[in-house]
Amino acid sequence: MIIGFEIGFQFRRMAGESKIYAIIEFPQELKALKSSNRAAAHVLPSSREDQQVEVILEDGTGSVALRLSTWTEGLGWCTQKTIRLDGEQLDDLHHAISVARHRLNRQRAEDGQFRPAAQVIQLPTVA
Repeated sequence: MIIGFEIGFQFRRMAGESKIYAIIEFPQELKALKSSNRAAAHVLPSSREDQQVEVILEDGTGSVALRLSTWTEGLGWCTQKTIRLDGEQLDDLHHAISVARHRLNRQRAEDGQFRPAAQVIQLPTVA
């Protein structure tokens, strides 16, 4: 089965930039064919307003996708890279991130960059 679609192109120079961007317009029919195997997504906060990382749990596959996107004026969020991980890889990644975070925190402490302690609230005990 062959499906034909007409896709529109526009070439635009963004204000203050020397680059010329191709703007691609997809018809509604093609947008409707978009994969619907994404169950839940969580956007990680970033120090950069023009960058985000999404953690996506994909339905039926038992895998998780990490998607790096950047904001482009006139286009919106554009995916730069997607990494798919199965359950075992996800466990290994979690372990590697925990080790890296521990080493980074230790290095910061050695350099005199202390993180403020978390506020602990004492709850009443029931006797």
